[in-house]
Amino acid sequence: LKCARDIIKVLSVPQNKKLLDWAGVGIGINTGQIYLGSLGSDTFKDYTIIGNSVNIAARLCGLASQYQILFTEATLKLIKKTEFNYRPVKRVTLRGISSPINVLELIQHQD
Repeated sequence: LKCARDIIKVLSVPQNKKLLDWAGVGIGINTGQIYLGSLGSDTFKDYTIIGNSVNIAARLCGLASQYQILFTEATLKLIKKTEFNYRPVKRVTLRGISSPINVLELIQHQD
């Protein structure tokens, strides 16, 4: 969450904002098991991650509006709750995910 907050902070600086508004950056964060591997041959290799955790994070990215940071309760369980301000957004059913999940939004960082 700290990294996501810092990314948004950098992109929100006026000189960067003008250049990067077209990107429509929204961030989705989830915590869970992933599978990491390389694909390809000796001449070309690509690395990727797959799994439900990755799919959920990708779906949250799709739900996030510009400069918004969304995350799941799985991530919330691993942070110091007093370190961040957040709010529940909604319970959603995501394409390809069998159970609905609760989505939270990072509002700001407490210093």
